[in-house]
Amino acid sequence: MSGHNISMRSQIRALVVGGSPADRRSVEEALIDGGEFQLYFPRHYEELLEQLKSEQFQIMLVGRDVSGEDPRQLIMSLRHIAPSIPVIVFGGAENEELKVTFTELGAQDWLSSQKLKAEFLQRAVLRAVERAKPALPAVADIEAAAGSTLIENSYDGVFAYDLQFRYVVWNQIMERIFGLSKNEAIGRYAPEVLPCLNDIDEDEIFVAVRSGRSITPPERPYVVPRTKRSGIFESKYVPMRNATGQIVGVLGIFRDTTDIGQSERELRESEERFRRMADVVPSLVWMSTRDGQRTFFNKRWLEFTGRQMDDITGSSYVQNIHPQDAQRFVQTCTRAIAAKQDFNVEYRIRRKDGQYRRILDTGSPLIASDGRLIGYVGLCADVSETRATHQSMETAMPRPIPDRTPNTVENAPIGIWKLDPHFMITKVNPTVVKQLGLGSEDMVGRSFFSIVGSLSPATFKSVLERGERIHLENQMISRSDSPDRSPTYWDVAAWPLKGEREEIVGVCVSTMEVTERQRLMQQREDFVATLVHDLKTPLIGADKTLETLMAGALGVLDAGQNDVLAMLRRSNQQLLMMVQNLIEFYRFDTSQSLSSFEPINLPDLIHSCASELSALAEQRGVALHVNLKGQLGPIMADKLAIRRVFANLLDNALKFTPRGGQVEVTGERMRHEVAIHVKDTGIGIPLAEQGKLFQRFWQGERGKRFAVGTGLGLYLCREIVTSHKGTISVTSRENEGATFTVILPTADKRA
Repeated sequence: MSGHNISMRSQIRALVVGGSPADRRSVEEALIDGGEFQLYFPRHYEELLEQLKSEQFQIMLVGRDVSGEDPRQLIMSLRHIAPSIPVIVFGGAENEELKVTFTELGAQDWLSSQKLKAEFLQRAVLRAVERAKPALPAVADIEAAAGSTLIENSYDGVFAYDLQFRYVVWNQIMERIFGLSKNEAIGRYAPEVLPCLNDIDEDEIFVAVRSGRSITPPERPYVVPRTKRSGIFESKYVPMRNATGQIVGVLGIFRDTTDIGQSERELRESEERFRRMADVVPSLVWMSTRDGQRTFFNKRWLEFTGRQMDDITGSSYVQNIHPQDAQRFVQTCTRAIAAKQDFNVEYRIRRKDGQYRRILDTGSPLIASDGRLIGYVGLCADVSETRATHQSMETAMPRPIPDRTPNTVENAPIGIWKLDPHFMITKVNPTVVKQLGLGSEDMVGRSFFSIVGSLSPATFKSVLERGERIHLENQMISRSDSPDRSPTYWDVAAWPLKGEREEIVGVCVSTMEVTERQRLMQQREDFVATLVHDLKTPLIGADKTLETLMAGALGVLDAGQNDVLAMLRRSNQQLLMMVQNLIEFYRFDTSQSLSSFEPINLPDLIHSCASELSALAEQRGVALHVNLKGQLGPIMADKLAIRRVFANLLDNALKFTPRGGQVEVTGERMRHEVAIHVKDTGIGIPLAEQGKLFQRFWQGERGKRFAVGTGLGLYLCREIVTSHKGTISVTSRENEGATFTVILPTADKRA
């Protein structure tokens, strides 16, 4: 984008530096909506410096992927040139550790590409401008360490070439992906390290970037030299410059997108399958949000009314309802939503030919597992002729209403299956046919589990043997005869079928597809992630400010002042750790699997954790000792995850040990396992509470009085250790301390 001004009747002047074209457009659109910003986009670095000298800006927005520049170096440069102007970094994927690094460099916030929307960006800019104060002096040693921290803690592979096409940077992610250590790559000619580069024009990209261009190629294949495993990756290349602006190398970012591409394809297939299924239903189908705004109408509904999805917004569909019926319709829906109940309402609706037809509209609530209403799904049926015929028959010859139970089962909006005592299918209703895309003749006579292979016969055993009723929610369903089809989610219920003598003669099963409910639950997770993002940024800023004040940035503190600041900082750090645990809980609870397994030196990792917590131990007056002697042997583990386990255990031990106590870490090697013991002399854990200790959100009554927390730390420890095929346990007596033992398989056992 060329340099230009965008004025919008504002007082806030914002300087936008770098960023991808898509991210820059998102920034522009988000702030235009605010109507109170003036944006300036410099075309090159010299113009940026000139503008900073001649203009007054209230905020600088700096792209993470700055074209032709290292964003870390650029942020530090801008902070030196204009220290009073707050900086917000934008663009790229979410990365909590990199966000901390940017914050430490002086950035007020970092918004990923996903959050470059008006509601996020305007709030972040206004908050940064409001909080802008004369900047405290930057800490030189933090700036010096930021480069290596950024590279080594990136979630992407980071590498760099010198001008002879030799590797000079090779971070931990590159080591994990290609199985080559830094020593095996640094200083060697790139195609010798990775022969696959010869097949994807890497040398042409290198020459182009070395001449001063930044390049983002399309996705390309890669091959791991030793294992021959192949995959797909996306990348970005920028020239590296020294202090005088001379190009000295090429910096590259490597992101493995093999699994991401497959997930996106599966998601598109699932959405397309849902739309196709809805469009073949003979009824008029709709879906709504929890506030009653209908967001989907199937093809039959659109054809009936003559409307188009593009021209239906909010509640505009009510325009088709007869004016005399509209208010009653709205009142019925509003009462049902408030009570989270089903509703039936009859009204007249204008058909595409202009005639009004009488409609029976039936809606059912979608309820989350926590009882929260997440939306409605409904069917509309044209009952004009049925109503007229029924009225005529009543006038001519009133008669008793016949038993319509069989017809109710056939027309039920949920799937109904009848199984014999051997789980062979004897009957299915039409909804089952629609759910699976199979004819009833293809199912009757077959085993239920030969069709729905993702459900286990053991689950239904209690129904036949003891006559129990079972209800399963959010079950992922895949057809045994079509394993490649995208899975859907069902709520499943089963109860016994009984004969004339009350003996059990089979099983009745109901199935209801809730794939859309799963999607809405994901929206809840996104909301929590957004909330945590807004909580964490000011906490990090407050911690750094308190640290700087305690270091004497505003003058020498007396003992009383220092104690007050220390108390404030401890409280802030406790809250920050609670927020971090919440972030990690949602990451782990949304099935983000641990895949980055590598050989880990466990004593080194634990010593590093203890070193980081040594200041906290000193503050609390607790002695912290790590006594790991002998050869424990390496383990195969996800380094960041295992680090969280021992950081949590050590922090808990320090938290619940009174002043004058001690915390000790010991270890021992067994045949194919390593055992680590974290022992404290703290308040101990009552025997009655030890069985609940690793449940999520659980906290003991005595622990609540002693220290605050989320009840997630030990739950996360157990989940991480279990995913490594290990165990975690506790032994304790009240007032005599506690010992937590983690047992993990050694690398030779996992191999």
